[in-house]
Amino acid sequence: MISLDPMAMKQVKAVQAGLKMEFKNTIVRGLRNCKVLELRRFSHKTEIDLKCSVTLIGNYSLNGKLLVLPIEGEGKYKIKIQDVIVKVVLDIEELTSDGERYWKVNGFKQTADVVGRAQFNFQNMFNGNRHLSLGRKDPSVIRLKNKLGPN
Repeated sequence: MISLDPMAMKQVKAVQAGLKMEFKNTIVRGLRNCKVLELRRFSHKTEIDLKCSVTLIGNYSLNGKLLVLPIEGEGKYKIKIQDVIVKVVLDIEELTSDGERYWKVNGFKQTADVVGRAQFNFQNMFNGNRHLSLGRKDPSVIRLKNKLGPN
């Protein structure tokens, strides 16, 4: 059986509001500490609601716009998510073999909703464009961070 913590994902692609995202060679840690909030079993499906806090580390590629800000970059990333609610619906078939009953998962759907805090760290976010990445090292931003304290 494949390990769920850490869990390896080769590739995830998504497009959200004009922003193309690709995440490769991702390692997800923290799934072992998920809490089952609710479990519902029906004849051909099972619904599970989980609350998890996870860290994802891997490589990314982004291209598009986030609101009006052009985003383009690729490199390493780390995302820490605290308190994400994951809802999973499993399409299940019951089988019998040698007098024993088994469940076979034929497919699943899931949704995730972050209800806590999420921290994103993308290296090389703007492919070295000094003007777009300036805010990170700008002295006024550093002073503001010092006044407000760490994340």
